[in-house]
Amino acid sequence: MQKSLQKLKWFPLILMTAIGFVAVLGITRSAVSQTSPSIGPPDPTTLSKLHEVASKIAETYGDKQPSNGRALGTTRRALAGVVGSDLPIDDAVFVVVMHGKFTSSGPRPYGTEAPTGTVLTVAFDPSTLEVTDLMLTPSEPDLAQLGTLVPLGP
Repeated sequence: MQKSLQKLKWFPLILMTAIGFVAVLGITRSAVSQTSPSIGPPDPTTLSKLHEVASKIAETYGDKQPSNGRALGTTRRALAGVVGSDLPIDDAVFVVVMHGKFTSSGPRPYGTEAPTGTVLTVAFDPSTLEVTDLMLTPSEPDLAQLGTLVPLGP
């Protein structure tokens, strides 16, 4: 009985230490999650690869010659904020925006028309160039507030 009481005497100290550790961990993680990963515009080699992949995507969406292709580096969360959405993922991405006449080739409910738009915005993972996000819209989101858009290519 005496040993049990001795163990209980340390319980508040252990509990407070654990709570403090969790609080410090939470503050640190919160500060880290609020710091967006920094990524600049794509370099010329990456820009060329983005142009190639984005052109194939545009063709899949019905436009073989999209115009005004531009790219920039940002984060998925920042991109979501510009288009009026909220995304807790703050990974760095390259974003490509193109103009044309696009029709979604994705699945849709039976009997509904395929979504269309004149602006195709695609986000790519910077290390793999895999598509992370894709938007088909009637107007271009204000991407200039995220950074400098550089021409995609000819």
